[in-house]
Amino acid sequence: MRTLVPCWRAAFLLVAGARVFGAGEAPEPVARQIARLEQRVATRPSDFIAQTMLGELRVREVQENGDLRGYANAEDAFQKALAEFPQHSGALAGLASVRLALHRFAEAEDLARKILQHDGRNLGAQLLLFDAQLGTGKIKDAAESLQRLPPIPATFLRQAELAWLHGQNDEAVKLSLRAADDADARGDSAANRATYRVRAGEFLFRTGKFERAREQYASARKEWPESFAAAEHTAELEAADGKFDQAIAIYEKLI
Repeated sequence: MRTLVPCWRAAFLLVAGARVFGAGEAPEPVARQIARLEQRVATRPSDFIAQTMLGELRVREVQENGDLRGYANAEDAFQKALAEFPQHSGALAGLASVRLALHRFAEAEDLARKILQHDGRNLGAQLLLFDAQLGTGKIKDAAESLQRLPPIPATFLRQAELAWLHGQNDEAVKLSLRAADDADARGDSAANRATYRVRAGEFLFRTGKFERAREQYASARKEWPESFAAAEHTAELEAADGKFDQAIAIYEKLI
């Protein structure tokens, strides 16, 4: 039995800015990319860029198979990168993302601040800081961090999260859909576009708008068929809608 990944935190990882997958790319299977990078670092263990990319790919693998144990391998790669270059922002951000996914929010916040000490404008670190602050219940601090972020899909999604926490459910739905639509318009990577659609679907699901949520999840699965979160949220929706056979079929594939 696999240990399944916490959904929304895992979804946020790509939004925070993994750099392996760019807009418009159709990458080869993650397992193949991981194997190639593992060969590279086996012969060049001091290559901190390759180690960082390997860590990012291992995070991506968790997002596709839902197996939380894979984060240990991702952390190992990030730690090896940092052993060679302790201030490498990519490795620090990757490690912070793993901490976030495992709900070790205080550690994630420390890592985000470490990046910002050397690069105060680092967008990925600013997003990670907000996520970590929100995770530890520092709502006021998170709101202040959000004010410093530019008007991009990742910001709109976090605005939606704050709106939801303040009981502004319709505004949360509106902002999450804006994030998804803007990501499409910007030509974000398929994984990012799927992530935004899953989050928009989740807000719609929470407000009882099942059909609209189903549309968002279907769009996410079309964009990124390997997305664990999109499939898992679809199963949750089908069960809530009384379609138990469909839900069971999806869950059986996931586990």
